[in-house]
Amino acid sequence: MAEMAELESEFSFSAYYYMGIKISGFRDSFDRYTTEYIQKIFDYVPKDQQLFETLKEKQKKEYVNYFLNVPYQLAYTSITRALREGASICPAERLKEIDSITLEDIVAFAKQWAKKVYLEFYMTGNLKEEQARRIAEHIEKFASDRAAPLSKALIGAIRPIFLPVGKVCAVEEPLTSQDENNNSLIVHYQYEQFNLKTKLMQELAHSFVKEPAFDFLRTKEQLGYIVMCLSDDHRGVIGLSILVQSNIKNTYELQKYVSRFVNEILKE
Repeated sequence: MAEMAELESEFSFSAYYYMGIKISGFRDSFDRYTTEYIQKIFDYVPKDQQLFETLKEKQKKEYVNYFLNVPYQLAYTSITRALREGASICPAERLKEIDSITLEDIVAFAKQWAKKVYLEFYMTGNLKEEQARRIAEHIEKFASDRAAPLSKALIGAIRPIFLPVGKVCAVEEPLTSQDENNNSLIVHYQYEQFNLKTKLMQELAHSFVKEPAFDFLRTKEQLGYIVMCLSDDHRGVIGLSILVQSNIKNTYELQKYVSRFVNEILKE
């Protein structure tokens, strides 16, 4: 029990435009700690110019380093953005804008963001319903003194893009490194929304395809060292992806090899 008598907190700002606060632990000050933690976030206004410059430079380096990832990692990030409506902005676009942001912009944002908020609570563990309700009510009361409720209808939905049946949709992004000799291709086959049957179908299809894909694309055709078949889930819509990284074929040629492999599989 002594080891459990602690509190841990985690604060994150998601790429999908919401802030997440996670507080866990076992202590009699849980209620007070949770309320004060959120209060500090609502009331915080940045003032340290040096800290701002340091964090800005760190963030800028992260955007620059993104393009130093190997091609198959870049390809996977790219397809994730392509398959999700409202997904995160490309690091290249962020890199273009970050130099223009000042501390004054951050201060203005800090004063504006909390004027209208939508709060969503999830509580589980060693607490009774009355305690969970009390924590939520304290936070709601505190927030209502500073902000107006934001209608859920105004929150942008993050949903999968529906790929049309019988058509090929292509997204291409050039590599920025002049020294990179590899190309990478991901071919994604969208299936249906998640349920027990479709998940089992996805797992069986993945087991059936992954070894033949590796044997055909890497061992037989020798397109490249990295060949993978992946099970994907984009916001509850499942599918399969075939990933190839090659230093001898461009993406147009790789697509033909993948199509040839898939056609062979369908004949069996």
